[in-house]
Amino acid sequence: MVIRIFVERLRDFVEREGVFRRGERVVVAVSGGVDSMVLLHSLSMLKEELDLELLVAHFNHMIRESSSRDEEFVLKECERLGLEVRIGKGDVPRMAKSSGLSLEETARIARYDFLEKVKKESDSDVIATAHHLDDLIETMVHRMVRGTGPFGIISMKPRLGDRAKPLLGFTRSDIEDFARSMNIRYVEDETNFDTDITRNYIRHVVLPSFRRINPSYERAFSRLWRILRRLERFVESEMRREYSSRIRRLSKGVDFEIPEDEFVLSELVRMASKELSGRIPEWIKIERVLENLRKDSFKVTFWEDFGVWKSFSRIFV
Repeated sequence: MVIRIFVERLRDFVEREGVFRRGERVVVAVSGGVDSMVLLHSLSMLKEELDLELLVAHFNHMIRESSSRDEEFVLKECERLGLEVRIGKGDVPRMAKSSGLSLEETARIARYDFLEKVKKESDSDVIATAHHLDDLIETMVHRMVRGTGPFGIISMKPRLGDRAKPLLGFTRSDIEDFARSMNIRYVEDETNFDTDITRNYIRHVVLPSFRRINPSYERAFSRLWRILRRLERFVESEMRREYSSRIRRLSKGVDFEIPEDEFVLSELVRMASKELSGRIPEWIKIERVLENLRKDSFKVTFWEDFGVWKSFSRIFV
């Protein structure tokens, strides 16, 4: 029963959210942990029905002594399932030391660089990762605590460009139940319990305290996430109309008459910045623009020689 319900829910989520398109070649990121092994097995069960071709990719980050064990485990499981697999390796501790980034961030960058390489070399269409609802909630909480706007809280989407997250509709508990029912083997990453890592601290310390307030807090966060996604789609549609009607293109940027509504102004600045530079300014920089609106003229630099200038009733980006 658990297996059938899980697979049906996954198929419904994939089709409703447009996670995959028929005929796509999918690079499935598999670490060997329970999340990625459940992703691998469940997609294998649905690949004919969804008309997908699967290619497994595993990255050995060489952080732990057990990293080689994980690699060997994934190779054997893929051989048993009859799936093609690509293996990548990188000395992440050494890379982190030379880059000055955290071990966690360095591992993430190295892993995605490898996945993109596999996708390109195999002429695949999309990369599927095993992020689930608990991961989504952890990221939402992390972003809210560090400071973000309403749409930054969304943080993950089922499909964004060439990235797919088919398990976003499932909790960690759902995934573990399916693994038990299917007798799916997996390996455990001991660093997942190191609460010195911020994400693990949120997972093991912060989120359990939410359950005391609301035993179904996952559903509450999921509802907030869905509402914000609908709001984002509505705002983007409205703002595209606003942008096209208000913006005047110049030789070195764009300018527009300052609108009465501060939210519309901030979105126009954000959209203009993205169009002109491919980058979105930090929220605090846009706030600085809004704080100075009473002045006849001012300048806020976003980065290098790019930013916003106000001259009386007009904004120049």
